[in-house]
Amino acid sequence: MTRRLILHIGAPKCGSTFLQRAFLQNQSMLGDHDIAYPTPSGAHPGNGLAALSGPEMQRILKEYQQKTILLSHEDLFAQAAHATNLVDLQTSGQITVEILVFLRPFSEFIFGDYSQFIKQNYRSYCAAQSAFEGRSFAQVAVDRSRAIPVAGFLRAWRKSFGEHSVRVAHFRDIRSVLEDLLGQPALNWSVPRQASNPSLRMVDCDRIVAAINRGAPEAQIQAMINAGLRDAGQDDPGRTTERREWIEALFDHQNTLLEHEFGYDNRYANITASAA
Repeated sequence: MTRRLILHIGAPKCGSTFLQRAFLQNQSMLGDHDIAYPTPSGAHPGNGLAALSGPEMQRILKEYQQKTILLSHEDLFAQAAHATNLVDLQTSGQITVEILVFLRPFSEFIFGDYSQFIKQNYRSYCAAQSAFEGRSFAQVAVDRSRAIPVAGFLRAWRKSFGEHSVRVAHFRDIRSVLEDLLGQPALNWSVPRQASNPSLRMVDCDRIVAAINRGAPEAQIQAMINAGLRDAGQDDPGRTTERREWIEALFDHQNTLLEHEFGYDNRYANITASAA
């Protein structure tokens, strides 16, 4: 029997933790529908890095006998070259691989990415009394735009697994896309905000970075991050129109490639207009 592998590869800061938490809390329900979300090996709710290990994939296929296997991890986004064992499994007829990617407009991604760096690295930033090695937000955005050739990442996955192997969707469509792919099992999608790795507002990021650069103690920065996370769902005056338009311009070429090669329009203005 050929097994079905749905491989969610990200992108980072595009609802990945929410999706993984939802899968974890619905493992039993998924199992009732002949679908497995293998239990992650560590604290991270994503299990998808197993896709890069031949022995680990063989273990999963042996341990989980369901017809459909779900694997998810945002760090897979740029890892197509390391998934040769999956190519071999598909070539041998043991599995068919479907690649699933959720995106958000690049301005939203950069805002979230900036927040994630602060949350992960504030201790080292405090020790150096310098956030982001002294780079401004604009410099960080430019550097990230150069480091994230999104269309190229997706092109590599498609080259490995076939012309129609990659499905791209907006991150707010996670529920509808998965219910369509899985045959609409009655999953519980209620994931608490704090369990889904929320992003700090940019207005709070700006305050935190300024405090780090002034030499504020680590305990104060930690308190500011905690307070910012409590306010994460509030309006964000730091996400200005000027910042957003400038970031979108940085990624204009990537957006053109995504639309031309994958039929997906990721431009903030167009997504906002279609949602209105």
